[in-house]
Amino acid sequence: MRKKIFTTFILGLIAILFVSTVFKPFLPNMVAPNLTVIILVYLAFFEASALGAFLSFMLGLELDLCSAGLLGPWAGVYALTFLLLYITSRRIFVESFLVLMVATFVASFTTTIFHHCFIMIVREKTILEAGVVSDAMLEGVITALIAPFLIKLFKSIPFRRKSKQEHLSFLRN
Repeated sequence: MRKKIFTTFILGLIAILFVSTVFKPFLPNMVAPNLTVIILVYLAFFEASALGAFLSFMLGLELDLCSAGLLGPWAGVYALTFLLLYITSRRIFVESFLVLMVATFVASFTTTIFHHCFIMIVREKTILEAGVVSDAMLEGVITALIAPFLIKLFKSIPFRRKSKQEHLSFLRN
């Protein structure tokens, strides 16, 4: 369990730093993919448990801490999106590339819109800023295009410690 928490924390930190140091400086006017949403989709589909919900909340909290804004909106949005994806994942075939792409697009779009809605509530605004919906859709498309490949990579990361028998099983064959 500690290994899953540590690995998710490191993946989240790498995703946040990669977007802020690679995509934003070199492509300042472009919408960058939301790599943390891909981790969120992975958690909802392949770590669907109370630990997955906790990890998604912590991933959002990590994003809140790195954004230097309000503490909590991303954490709440990620927990809510995890719940929606978890409920959906029980009814669909989550191994399909197309399903991963659609789920990532929907997750990216909803997290961005929900986050802006939470910020509007705090700042007591009544309308979304111009371009938020179109930017959220473009971010969702870009994120969805790379999601299946990164999720396949995440699935190859060993999250559990092998037992002594599993380590020695190759000697028996």
